[in-house]
Amino acid sequence: MARAKKSRISVLNWMGTLLLCAIPGVNLIALICFWIFAKSSSKKSFAQAALLWMVIAAVLMVVALAVLPDQMADLADRLREAAQPASAVEALDATPPVDAVDPTAALTPSPTPVPTVAPTAALTATPSA
Repeated sequence: MARAKKSRISVLNWMGTLLLCAIPGVNLIALICFWIFAKSSSKKSFAQAALLWMVIAAVLMVVALAVLPDQMADLADRLREAAQPASAVEALDATPPVDAVDPTAALTPSPTPVPTVAPTAALTATPSA
């Protein structure tokens, strides 16, 4: 009695599948294609499970945004701050406020005012002859 040969998906095929699923945007299209066109039942089941997890995550995110909008905004701000490179954060911290005094002003000498001489009577008097 001859056994029916089971088609196995190779490790390289699974590695390609996981690589496609790791690329944002492409993963959704690839999973839908695997779900519709895959010949292997294991790849179809994987695609269905992954799509179901995506739907669950999207629903939970919408619920969290609707129920906790202030906390989600605070979380987004903290994530933005954490995502900035350290040099950008240091540059933002190093910028002086608008009304701050220029620190280089103390290093540059201020021009000394030229004393004005008041006209004296000798200079303004007309010579008498």
